[in-house]
Amino acid sequence: MTRLSATTTLRRWQAYISVRIAPALVLMLPVLVALFTPAAVSLADPRAGESGANPGGLDDIPVCHGFGCRYKDIVSISADEWNQIKAFFQPPATSPDEERRQIRKAAGWFEVIMGHHTPIYLDQPKDNYPDRFKSASEQRAGTSRDTGTIGQLDCVDDSLNMTTYLTLMDKAGLFKFHKAVERAYRRSAVDQHFAGQIEEIDTGQRWAVDSWFYGYGNLPVVEATKEWSDVPFLFGTSW
Repeated sequence: MTRLSATTTLRRWQAYISVRIAPALVLMLPVLVALFTPAAVSLADPRAGESGANPGGLDDIPVCHGFGCRYKDIVSISADEWNQIKAFFQPPATSPDEERRQIRKAAGWFEVIMGHHTPIYLDQPKDNYPDRFKSASEQRAGTSRDTGTIGQLDCVDDSLNMTTYLTLMDKAGLFKFHKAVERAYRRSAVDQHFAGQIEEIDTGQRWAVDSWFYGYGNLPVVEATKEWSDVPFLFGTSW
């Protein structure tokens, strides 16, 4: 049997590593990064300070759509529309659980009102916009906005808008047992997901307010953030 020299053996190992092992490590890099990133990041808001959820008043309400807040319309609502939202909190809640039900209904109606002023009335459940499989040039079709994404909301749009709605209601003193806080965030090996979020004042427990799963005109999901964040790491967050 021919004995290979040390130099030949080393070269073969170098070739094996470059052809077999290195590409596998590149493919696994996103998973490794996610596995070893501190868990505390889960409630951070990577988009803090960016355009979107920064409500100033009833005359300058930002409404995101088009995926990643690609389009942002500034809306003014009337006193009558605002009174419709306030009506969901009458009579005042006597418990946090009752107030969460009020918040869910008021937030859902807030979105309906925004759909009277912006194209978000076109929003379909999740990311199921009609032209999602068309090319960018096909979607544009001669317009400055992609026809397939106008009015469609991904979870970034939904969560920024929901944070705006919750913050406006909170600042107006409509909440007794909760306060609006930064967006909830969860991730897996293949994707990530955002939602609006409130915090129960007495206990500190946080609740995700997620309007992404259903289309325009439907009530958001309100779920304890701990349970909402508990998704199989290898299966994705969008369910």
